[in-house]
Amino acid sequence: MSDWLPEAIEKAFEFERHGATFYLKLAASTKNRLARQLLNNLAKDEVQHVMDIDNIYNELKDGKPLPKTMNRQSTEKIEDSIKRYFSNLDKDKRREEMDDLETLKLAMETERHGYQMYTDAMNAADNEALKNLFHLLREEEKEHLTALENIYHYLANPADWFSQDESQVWNWMNT
Repeated sequence: MSDWLPEAIEKAFEFERHGATFYLKLAASTKNRLARQLLNNLAKDEVQHVMDIDNIYNELKDGKPLPKTMNRQSTEKIEDSIKRYFSNLDKDKRREEMDDLETLKLAMETERHGYQMYTDAMNAADNEALKNLFHLLREEEKEHLTALENIYHYLANPADWFSQDESQVWNWMNT
């Protein structure tokens, strides 16, 4: 492994630690229940990513192969969690308190930054195991961005959301 590895791993740790704190703060200041639920789920995922990075890094140092996917045993997929929450939320409550859209925009910007950071790290990595680690982290950021974009569009313009392909991302929200 290269000398570059510890710096790249440290950047990943820092990004995920910051993400957890960032999403908890955003959730605490968000009035919309659906957005707050999503932000809390993102915070939980970021904590799990810190733990995953630590475990995977130690396995790579020990010469073990990289897992094919990130650890999902201890965390529920974001979509599943939001779906469960959404189904229990009164339809009139789903769209209330719409002033949290700027919060979601900020969160989307953060996820785009993370996606690009992991893409750059993946492209700069000098071995396949490290490339795969950053690929897995990049895919997690992509999932987060998809969730944020979907909730943002749903809250920003529900009529448009229902009429466009966006509703196909999580089509269970049509109910």
